[in-house]
Parts: sequence; structure tokens; C-alpha cells
Amino acid sequence: MATKRDIARLLNEEIETDYEAVEDIEEEKEEGKEEEKETKIVMKILIHHCLILRWLWTYKYQILI
Repeated sequence: MATKRDIARLLNEEIETDYEAVEDIEEEKEEGKEEEKETKIVMKILIHHCLILRWLWTYKYQILI
């Protein structure tokens, strides 16, 4: 039969496991936010480059005409 000490030890192990799971979930959320920020930065850079290329292409045709 389990003693009070055994039950307390098992409960403590469960609580520690739950804390680890919560920490893992928080880390995953932070990593997801960092990836979103990186994606937004890359998108802004690509849009900026596309606008520059469009302007250069238009300017090239203005010179030729």
C-alpha cells in the first residue's frame, strides 16, 4: 500500500512534469513569434527591391523613348 510520502512524491513528479510542459509550450510560442518577425522583414525587403526594380525598368524605357 502506498504511503503518504509515496503519494506526495508522485504528485510532486507530476507537477514538475507539468511545469516542464508549460515551459516547452512557451518556448515554442517565442520561436514562432521570432519566425514571424523574420518573415515580415524578408517580405518588406522583397517588396522594396521589387519597387526599385519597377522604377528602374520604367526609367529605362523613358530614356529609350
